[in-house]
Order: sequence, then structure tokens, then C-alpha cells
Amino acid sequence: DPKLNNLRKSLSSILAEGMAKIHSVKPEQCKDESLRKKLLRDLKDVPNSVGLAAVEDMRSQVKNLKEPHPAIELILNWLEQNAPDQDDIVLVHGDFRTGNFMVTPEEVTGIVDWEFAHFGDRHEDISWLCMKDWRFGKVNKEVGGFANREEFYSEYEKASGVAFDPKKVLYWEVMGNLRWAIGSAGQAERHLSGADKGIELASIGRRTCEMEMEAMRLIENAG
Repeated sequence: DPKLNNLRKSLSSILAEGMAKIHSVKPEQCKDESLRKKLLRDLKDVPNSVGLAAVEDMRSQVKNLKEPHPAIELILNWLEQNAPDQDDIVLVHGDFRTGNFMVTPEEVTGIVDWEFAHFGDRHEDISWLCMKDWRFGKVNKEVGGFANREEFYSEYEKASGVAFDPKKVLYWEVMGNLRWAIGSAGQAERHLSGADKGIELASIGRRTCEMEMEAMRLIENAG
């Protein structure tokens, strides 16, 4: 939409600041005990590694898939073997991407779709926004299809006062593509089984291989 051209120029800094505000919330600041436990869900069994906790959760999801997925198994093994050191545990949106921002031509008015919010690693949100699937054709704009990484990373560090780790961003970008690949495979099975037929499920499900390929490309580039 041409009406958003002016906003696009400042979108990187606005969203970096918004993400930094989300990440400023720590578990101990959540006074509602039941809510805190819910947001810490992925850490209850593997408290010393957010990455390994996520891998364990996704392995359980893969077991529920009816068809074998060798690429997914390979990616899971790499993530397990390359889990980074523990970072600060902060509030993570869980689906911070293009498509979940409400905007007018003048400003960003809100960030929606909080169903995946949890306490975890800040690099998960940063990498999810950078995933290829959320660029919607603007592949050269690696941050949501509207900015380059260097610009967004700089704005995020300025807003948060925290230096992020590029290697952790890559790790969580692999994780994000795997998460989406597993979700897509599940949607394909729902359609093919006849349990919940629909064009949207079929169209998303057929793209599982794209996320698998992107995750493996990132692994190859990791050296």
C-alpha cells in the first residue's frame, strides 16, 4: 500500500523498540503465579536450556506425525547438538512478524496474536521476524520484508541496551523454520486424513519442504 511508504521508513526502529519493551519483562516481575507457570511452560522439564527445552517439545510433536520426515529429524539433531549457552530469560511474543502488526499510515497501533507468548530467549523473537517466510516476496529485506538485518539489529540494541548474539539468532532461525515445518506438516495431515479438509490447510501443508530446505541451508551456512 503506497499510503504506508512513509511509515516503512521508521518501521524498523518502531518495531525494535516495541520488541525491546516486551523483552524487558522478566519472570520474577509476573506477580500472577498461575500466569507465570503458564508462560514458563517450555522450561519446566529442561530448566537450564531454552533451546533444548524447545527441541524436546518439537520432538514430541514430530512423534504425532503419521509420515516420516528425515529432514526434520536431521534438523532436530543439529539443534540438540548445537544448543547455545543460556541467555537471559525474558518475555517472548512467540509470533512477532509481519502480519501481526496493526498500522495506520501514521503509526503502528498494536501488536496482536499473543497466543504463543512465553518466557524464553530474546533471540527467538528476533530470528522469527527475520524468517524468509515472513518477507512476503521482499526476500532482499531480511527483516519482515521491510528492513535489512544490520539496521534492525542496531535499532534493537539501541532500544534494549542489550548486545545480541548473531550465532544465537541463526540457531533460533533454524529453530523457527523447523517449528513452522512441523506445523505445516501437521496441517497437511489434517487435510489429507479428511479430518479437517480445507484449501488453506492444503496450501500451507505443501510448503513443509520449503521450511525444511531453508533450515538446512542455514545449517550449511553455519559452518
